[in-house]
Order: sequence, then structure tokens, then C-alpha cells
Amino acid sequence: MSEYTHNGWLFAIEEDIGDIYRHWQPQSEYYAGGDALATALYLGWQASDIVLLERRWQGGSRRINIYHFELSRGDDTMAMPVLGNPYVERLIAEQGLRVAHLSKNKPTLPVKTIRPRVAAPASQTKEAWT
Repeated sequence: MSEYTHNGWLFAIEEDIGDIYRHWQPQSEYYAGGDALATALYLGWQASDIVLLERRWQGGSRRINIYHFELSRGDDTMAMPVLGNPYVERLIAEQGLRVAHLSKNKPTLPVKTIRPRVAAPASQTKEAWT
């Protein structure tokens, strides 16, 4: 296992960084992967201390996490939305980055209020079959 230290970021990866180099371009992909984030950090981009978390509900109870990183290098800045996965979440935890929730909780379906039935004595009810 190889370890790379660059600008304070420690990456423990099995392949050489050249083998997993992954460029991300916002005009061609909406979201980056953890490998594109690792490549950007290796190339000298610095992440801000706060990462925004957007939770998207796809249907039913399927949720995806999108982490919005603000990266800077010299005078350049870029926003990189990264799909959540265990690698990205571990990177956030190990670096002590703060996560601010951008999304509201899962939308709830409207609840129909049902008035409770008042029980009537059997002698006062009409049965359909009589």
C-alpha cells in the first residue's frame, strides 16, 4: 500500500496516483466522484473547512448524498459537488471538516385526518342485509 502526503492530505491507496488520476469538468458531469476529489487535492487544491451536504430523495426511501466542496488553489476557486460514498465520508471525518446540511428532511406525505367513529348501540344500526 502506498501513502501520499500532499498539502496536509494523507491518501492511503493501493495503486499509484497516476493510475487513478481522474479529471472532472463541471460542463461534462454534474457530479464528481471521490477519485476526482482525491486527484484535485493531490494536485494542490485546498478544501474549505465547511462542506455542504445535499440529500436527494430518488423515490421511496432511496437517498443519495451530494457533498459540495469549495476548493481553492492560489487565486482560483471552484465548487465541486461530489457523490457521497464511504471514501468521501471518511475523508471528511479524518480531516475534521464540518458538514452543514443544505437539504430539508425527507418530505412527508400529506396525512388524511380520520374522525373516529362513535359506536352506536346495535339496536340503532341498520344492517345492509336486513
